[in-house]
Amino acid sequence: MKKFLQKIIIYSTIYFISAFAITTVVYHYLPDNYDLVEDPYLISKLNYFTAHGNEYNTVFIGSSLTMRHINPVLFDSLTTTYGINSYNLGLPGMRPFRTYDLVNRLLNNKSVQLQYILLELNQLDLIQSNYNNKSIMYSMDHEKFLFSIRSTFDSNLAWIKKCFYLFQYLRAYLYKYSGFGLFHLLHPLPISDEVTKANVLMQEHTEGFYAKDFELRNTTNDNIKEGYLAENMELLEDTSVISKNIELQISKYGQKYLHEKQSIYLEFLGNLRSKSKKKNVEIIFVLPPRLSETATNSIYPVYKKLDINQKIDLSDPKKFPEFYTVQNSFDINHLNSKGSNFYTSYLAQQFLRIIGGKYKKASKNTIDQSITSNSVTLVKAQ
Repeated sequence: MKKFLQKIIIYSTIYFISAFAITTVVYHYLPDNYDLVEDPYLISKLNYFTAHGNEYNTVFIGSSLTMRHINPVLFDSLTTTYGINSYNLGLPGMRPFRTYDLVNRLLNNKSVQLQYILLELNQLDLIQSNYNNKSIMYSMDHEKFLFSIRSTFDSNLAWIKKCFYLFQYLRAYLYKYSGFGLFHLLHPLPISDEVTKANVLMQEHTEGFYAKDFELRNTTNDNIKEGYLAENMELLEDTSVISKNIELQISKYGQKYLHEKQSIYLEFLGNLRSKSKKKNVEIIFVLPPRLSETATNSIYPVYKKLDINQKIDLSDPKKFPEFYTVQNSFDINHLNSKGSNFYTSYLAQQFLRIIGGKYKKASKNTIDQSITSNSVTLVKAQ
């Protein structure tokens, strides 16, 4: 029995060493298939953006907190004096490392003429059952795996959450480099009619922005309608979640974190920013409102260490109370169209502070018109 176990260990070790060596070479020479394995929602937006690359000089990148909250039409109207033409490349569920992959992709695209990238700061993707997701398989590599391990140890997460993160990233890494990831990378994701319709609406009318109430009004998918209405009702039945998040966001400013330096994460962001500087592109990091406790404890210590002219904090309930009211909310995590226009206006104000511009306050008519064109009335939310 002992010899049998020894053989299993030896053969397993030989297999994994061989598999890692072979797959590392294969992935290196494998043709780039980003367009086939990344979310079709994003790819459709990205294709439109790059096809009109000379029309835009500013882009917003992040999760649904970016896609649902930043209205480029309104943003441009508030920064038009400075020649800003922007597009929203946010995507629900898109967090680091995928956001950083997108930044690098844009920086390497010669048809895109960017000046500014406003990049949402958020926690690393908490990959769970989607550890073998095509986009995760594409993004994962040796460097990112090591970064995820080092930054997790250096984070302010509780040890049980650190162990959970480490397990998930180790599982995804082993899955990819033991050879199984190849099956996922070689098969494209299908594009549904719902995705096509949604992107046509965003491209033609809102420059990539898609508030949840706007999507609810336009979707023909009964599952989406049912899900969104349930999320809206969940908030209306228990609005205390907003109050709790207000307490969390206020308390973080006086919080003393165990790991204050955050040198590993800062080095990573610094390298990303240095690369953008070489391309004459300025990256500005945005801390959004209503982050979860885990995300707040993970990313706020990093935000604190960034240079004042590299960052925008829109998470403070005392400075931006409009982001923490039921009237401006769609669900627990997202603002509605009205709230998103407040968010966009404050973002434009802070953006102009950094680039040295003078803020032109949004008129009530401008915001009201934008709300009217992008919102749907939810009777119970009145």
